[in-house]
Amino acid sequence: MIARNRAEGRQETFSARFSDPEFDEGKYIELMTQWGNVKSHHVYPDAARLPEEMEALTWHQDEPFYSSSIYAQWCVMRLAKDRGVTVLLDGQPMADRLTEASQKVLASSTERVTKLRVLGNLVAGPLETPFAASLQRADGSILEVKFERQILSTEPHVTSNKLSSGFGYVRFDEFHPSLVKDFKTAVENLRGTPGLILDLRRNRGGVGATLEAMAALLFDSKTLFERRMSRKQVTASERDGHHAEEKQVFVGKNGAQIYVAPAVILVSEYSASAAEVFSAGMQDSGRAKVVGSPSCGCVLGITHDRVMKGGGVLEISEVLWFSPKDRKLEGEGVIPDRIAVPTIASLQEKRDLVLEEGEKMLQELIATKRASLTH
Repeated sequence: MIARNRAEGRQETFSARFSDPEFDEGKYIELMTQWGNVKSHHVYPDAARLPEEMEALTWHQDEPFYSSSIYAQWCVMRLAKDRGVTVLLDGQPMADRLTEASQKVLASSTERVTKLRVLGNLVAGPLETPFAASLQRADGSILEVKFERQILSTEPHVTSNKLSSGFGYVRFDEFHPSLVKDFKTAVENLRGTPGLILDLRRNRGGVGATLEAMAALLFDSKTLFERRMSRKQVTASERDGHHAEEKQVFVGKNGAQIYVAPAVILVSEYSASAAEVFSAGMQDSGRAKVVGSPSCGCVLGITHDRVMKGGGVLEISEVLWFSPKDRKLEGEGVIPDRIAVPTIASLQEKRDLVLEEGEKMLQELIATKRASLTH
């Protein structure tokens, strides 16, 4: 667009180059120069000059910065000024943006949640501002992605239906107290189906009492569902060599079960907190199989907020959750009985590969149960 509106002369570009071939993008710069018929300028940032220019660089940034890549940009801007160019449309390679986002996010409970936070940081920005990126497909073609940043707010709700396979399907994305009644109604309406799929792939967690109330509807007797210990108790156990007292949570009772057929839970790296406690309890008790990809591994027990001077709030995770079989959930998450992840091909075909694997798992469970009854 700028090139079309220029009365004369070629578009000018400014880039940073590096003597190390591993980091230099010169060959791509040359390709774009030839393709766009632009006048290219480049500079090789000198690391030896960084210490003497650090004070001026920091002053102009007016805030702390996370990596020396800022210095490369500083050199590019200086080059543009020396060439008499005062306004630049700035772009940044995706690899650099990912590196900067990673340095801001640092480490999280698991590598999975770290990647999610990095991607979130990558696309974050002021409300109602545009985001654009060029993504390269496996076949080399380019996909242009553009959207405007908005706040999406959805009320907690339960979605349920009977699948074409005949199995029941229930999805809810939060363990919210208001959903217990709706969950019960949904499961009761699917009572006649031969198997039930609970989709927690986008469930970000919620209230512990809610997950326990929902789980209770799926058991016909008192069953150990979760274990809890404070971090102080765990530390004492490791130090003294004895098992500290833990809190055990049981669910279910005679006559309270409203669904008796086999169940499968779908999870992903987005399944977090209470969703992980629920899935682990169902899995370890043998009430359900789990299909999908390893969950978030971010089960953080925050008992209360600490208000700091100046109005800030400090949240500290003080409780550790364990599955009935004593598997630690924080940092590890729930490992599915069957790994299933979407593929590019399945997405292009608009197929839900994880759901399909969940249905296959139910079919196998039913076949196994029938075979055991015949012997």
